[in-house]
Amino acid sequence: MSVPVVRDELVTTLEESLRVARQLADDARDDDVPVAELVAQATMLGRLDERREELIDQLRRTASAGMRATQPGPPIREVVLAALDELGWPQNAGFLEEYLWAKRQLQLDSRAFAPLRRDER
Repeated sequence: MSVPVVRDELVTTLEESLRVARQLADDARDDDVPVAELVAQATMLGRLDERREELIDQLRRTASAGMRATQPGPPIREVVLAALDELGWPQNAGFLEEYLWAKRQLQLDSRAFAPLRRDER
């Protein structure tokens, strides 16, 4: 999916999230709204949050790929091992994925770490 399409979907998702969140807040104040309706709205908000995260991940991968293409660096294996060395203790793959994005704007799929674990053993 192209970046403009992802951005458009992100805008749509964020706007829908705001609408649902406002409705949920209003309905939560209203004692006449059934609890089941509040749960349904909260569930919808959770699904919208998941969609937002998927879209952000796509944008991260695009940004990361562009940076790696223009600024070639060390192999991913070395980047991951250096990050683990910086942290000083073992980390789960999800945390390491977020750390690498925050520190280097490098998006790695945590599933790609499995071969590294196997190789290091």
